[in-house]
Amino acid sequence: MALVKDIFRISKGKKVSNVFDKPNSAYVRYIQIEDLRHNNNLKYTNESELVSAKESDVIIAWDGAYAGTIGFGISGIIGSTLARLTIKDEFKERCSGKYLGYFLSGKFSYFQNTATGATIPHVSKNALESLDISIPDIETQNKIVAILDKASVLVQKRRQTIDLLDELLRAQFLEMFQPDLLKINKVSTKLSDIATIFSGLTKGRKTNEKDLLEVPYLRVANAQDGYFDLREIKNIKATRREIEQYHIINRDILITEGGDPDKLGRGAVWEGEENKFIYQNHLYRIRLLNEKEYSAYWLIYLLGSSYGKYYFLRQAKQTTGIATINKSQVSNFPIPDSPFLLQEAFEKKYLSVRQLQRKLKDALYEINSFFNSIMQRAFSGKLNLNVSIELDALLKEIDLQKPENDLFSITTNETYLLILVNRLNNQEFESQDLYDKAKHAAFQLLKEEERLAQAYDEQTQRLKLVLQ
Repeated sequence: MALVKDIFRISKGKKVSNVFDKPNSAYVRYIQIEDLRHNNNLKYTNESELVSAKESDVIIAWDGAYAGTIGFGISGIIGSTLARLTIKDEFKERCSGKYLGYFLSGKFSYFQNTATGATIPHVSKNALESLDISIPDIETQNKIVAILDKASVLVQKRRQTIDLLDELLRAQFLEMFQPDLLKINKVSTKLSDIATIFSGLTKGRKTNEKDLLEVPYLRVANAQDGYFDLREIKNIKATRREIEQYHIINRDILITEGGDPDKLGRGAVWEGEENKFIYQNHLYRIRLLNEKEYSAYWLIYLLGSSYGKYYFLRQAKQTTGIATINKSQVSNFPIPDSPFLLQEAFEKKYLSVRQLQRKLKDALYEINSFFNSIMQRAFSGKLNLNVSIELDALLKEIDLQKPENDLFSITTNETYLLILVNRLNNQEFESQDLYDKAKHAAFQLLKEEERLAQAYDEQTQRLKLVLQ
């Protein structure tokens, strides 16, 4: 075991002034907080003398809503909201940078809960440095990293598919409405002309009324980009008048008033139970006056599009890392003159893509849970470092909706096949989902009649799987 303060030297990044979208032989990569999460929007700078991270370093988001987010295996200049953790010389031979990176990436909740700062969270240096890390031999570390890499690939594949669907929807929106957006300067219609706009209930406000009812309310954390995350719902006490004033009905739009600059205009269309939820004051409720003239789904996509973000960023009040928009700015949002029939056509495409994305996000949630389970076992010393874990990672990729999956990685590895057969015969799986996917793979292999067959076991008096 060793403390973070003994293993790493911590260096805070510095402000980067010159940022470019395209690479150049004179530029170096500029690493942003988003790169630690998605790594798909590369930026560059010519300020190579600033704080630079190597692939062997661990990078941590030090400030902002994502404080505690970890990145590793990337190199470049880091900005002022990031910090670099460099392994000290005495630990270089003993530690794998990726092993340490994976360990710290599993501590996001810890960093969030121990963060300092009243409005903008900052990683607590004391909390970080006091973390104790188990340091097994380098061979064991490399085995753990290899297993976590396989599980991480599954997560990345699901995220990439979700991102590709976003790109598809963006291309369809531009194809259908770009001509209208180009004429926006000639249009006088504002958002307040087609909808009512109200901010929500202030938490902690004072009221003289004693007849208070406890109701569920939606917070900024619930209003995500295109959907509502309802896994954690909080309650608030409100008067009957407040409940009437701030209730939510189907096809209401809720957007955030502020946060990270790139999240301005983030929100979704409410599709849940009517008149049950109210919403907090950091959200704006947009309710269309005539749903036969405008589509709520077209409008929410417009607000969150690059066109909408450009408007909000120009109008917003910005402080360090935080941007906010007021009701007047939301009300004045320019509305293009797009035919309702075209809006309806886009709504159908939008709902179709979002439905598919919801399924993929559910699958991503399962894979993330699987990944986090492996992480917990790995760093608590409970991970069985054998190919059974690798087989689980491959089985997780199987799509139960497909009659045939790509099983090449399993069929070409005799050890995987032996373990698969043994575990199916003994029903040794940690979850029903994994068992179902293993059966699905076995049925496909039985149908192909190449590697698997069924045989009668006289001892147990039942059929079992055997390798051919």
